[in-house]
Amino acid sequence: MDFNELKAVVIPSGYGGTFSLETEGKLIKTALDYLEEDEVKYVYLKNLFLDDVVKELYCFTEDDIYIFTIIVDNHVKIEVIKNYVVSSISIDKQLGKKGANRLEIILGDDNKLVFNPYNESNENWNYTYSEIALEIFNYLRLRN
Repeated sequence: MDFNELKAVVIPSGYGGTFSLETEGKLIKTALDYLEEDEVKYVYLKNLFLDDVVKELYCFTEDDIYIFTIIVDNHVKIEVIKNYVVSSISIDKQLGKKGANRLEIILGDDNKLVFNPYNESNENWNYTYSEIALEIFNYLRLRN
């Protein structure tokens, strides 16, 4: 999923859009203060459509990974992993099914990123999230 696809879901008619995703819309707009849309290869927004859980937006660029985390209302932590190197990457998937149940990325500095699509989206988005995880896996396995 790229920024345009994510924005179309989250911000179809301004902040909040059709799903009342005001917090997620602000998170995306914050990310765009630091990134150009076309430099982002893939995005993954943890816990979109889930209530009362931490929202994290992961933006993978050619060289860096940006992580935008909502700490509390109206406060965002911004972390940038510069010049990331993938040491190990793995997926867990069902045979004969598209998408990934779990994606684990271990970076050269031993930082670990874990994505669990079926736990980080609702039932309407599980398949899409599992496809995004698989796309990120394929991008990263061919990148380094």
